[in-house]
Amino acid sequence: MLKMLHERTKVPVAVYIREGIDLVLRQYANLLPGQLQFESTPAIVPVSRVEGAVVKK
Repeated sequence: MLKMLHERTKVPVAVYIREGIDLVLRQYANLLPGQLQFESTPAIVPVSRVEGAVVKK
């Protein structure tokens, strides 16, 4: 059935499989432990993009 759906929609079968897994995980989310939260870290900005930076080459 997935193959027929792919032929009609041209959406890869893998996309439907991932969507199915997401649906199951969402349905049973209350039975799963929460995800660990990491501390927010500041974004690393390349020196060449910092305002006023002088980059020697």
